[in-house]
Amino acid sequence: MKRKYQITEKNVRLTLNKLQKELKTDISGIGLETYREYPKQWQNVQSEWNEIFSNADIMIDVHTNITHQGLINKSVEKNHKSLITTLIS
Repeated sequence: MKRKYQITEKNVRLTLNKLQKELKTDISGIGLETYREYPKQWQNVQSEWNEIFSNADIMIDVHTNITHQGLINKSVEKNHKSLITTLIS
């Protein structure tokens, strides 16, 4: 069985791949963080950011800490059943 961090990493990688290769847009906040950390350098790349982002090699480092997993699963299951009941009513 895969560890939770591996599943999370895979989902993040798939999302980033879609953003970079298909949508070619940064809604991940990486550009915003770049601007905050390097405001002067940002001025030089801002107009080309989506192109830079779409070609960037992004490293993913996932750390997870799941507590009370049973409580999370029950809550999600309850909300899911409630949503289905609402939709079919």
